[in-house]
Amino acid sequence: MKNPLNGEGSNFTYLSEKTIKELLSHEHPLIQWICQRLQGITIATEPEHTEGLLKSNRLLNIINNIWFKPSLFTSFPGEWDKETKWKHFR
Repeated sequence: MKNPLNGEGSNFTYLSEKTIKELLSHEHPLIQWICQRLQGITIATEPEHTEGLLKSNRLLNIINNIWFKPSLFTSFPGEWDKETKWKHFR
């Protein structure tokens, strides 16, 4: 993959959606290792580094669909049993 930060071209290249899903899957050994040690996570969505807001939101949606149920964007105020949960902690 090209990356102007390491001197390879002037534009970034990105992983395919299929590759992103495989890498972030709960079955992936790295994700399993991370989740065993995880106490919190921040998902930054800086459009400057993802070719704009639409692509940033598309990438966030992929992560949302893989890791959370219901969606991060679902709200049930005061109903803790319906709050968003990590899918792999069900």
